[in-house]
Order: sequence, then C-alpha cells, then structure tokens
Amino acid sequence: MTYDEFTDKFKKQVTAISYERQLNFAIEICLRLLPEYKSFNERSKFGNFETLQKAIETLKRSTPISENELKNMISEIDKMIPNIDDYSDGSYALNASASVYEALQFVRNKNPEHIFNIGTLITDTVDFKIQENQDLTEEEIEKHLSVIEVRNFLLKETEPKT
Repeated sequence: MTYDEFTDKFKKQVTAISYERQLNFAIEICLRLLPEYKSFNERSKFGNFETLQKAIETLKRSTPISENELKNMISEIDKMIPNIDDYSDGSYALNASASVYEALQFVRNKNPEHIFNIGTLITDTVDFKIQENQDLTEEEIEKHLSVIEVRNFLLKETEPKT
C-alpha cells in the first residue's frame, strides 16, 4: 500500500469511528510516544515530562474536562513543544508533545483531523528512526517492516466495528 493509499484509508477510518474510540486511540499513541519526550527532556532539560504525563492522565479520566482546564493545558503543552531549530535532536520529542497537544485540541473541538494528525506523528517518528540509521529510498521506506507495522496498527485500531 502506497503512502497516499494509506493516508486516504486512514483518514476515512478515523472520521468514521466514534468520539470515544478516537479519544482512546489518541491516548494510546500519546502513551507510545511519551518515552521519546522523557529521553529528550532528560538530555536537554527543556520542557516538563510530568506535565505531558499529567495531561494524558487527564485525557484518560472519565469526567469532563472544563474549557478553562483545557485552555491552560493546551497553553502549557504548546510552550513545551521543542523548536527543531533550537534542538536538532528534538524531532521525536516534538512528535510526542504535539500528539498530546493535538489530543487536547480534539477534546476541545471534536475535530477528527486532530486524530489523523496524531496518527501522522507516530508514522513520522517511525520514518525518522528508520532514516536515522539507514539511507533508504522512498520505496525502501514504504516496504520497511516498521512502517508496515505502524500503518497496520493505525488501520486496525480505526477499522469499523461490525
């Protein structure tokens, strides 16, 4: 499956699932990416890992999040997203913190585009890691086991329940 075929299918599936499934999916990806931010935070001393962790815990709770609490968390997380111009090793941390930011925005406005963006952030992370260690063509990246695995995960988690 090409990148374009994958993104088209993934976007359709993301928009078709329930709000609850979208949110649970977002939380799962945030948790998968969170260790990337922790490593970056320990190396660079930039940001606050515990704030990201707390935001994810807040997303997991079943009680509604007030608009004011959401605004405050979004503002805090936004300040913690590393600028790649300042931190050349911050792309994984950027993806981790941006996934939490997108999840909070999703809770705020229920736009499934945020969920699609979160899926893109995890695929980008996998792609970056592959390219970090190997010089591959686009075709070789498309066929890489890690890319296939992350795409299969995203499609499986968002497929319609019958």
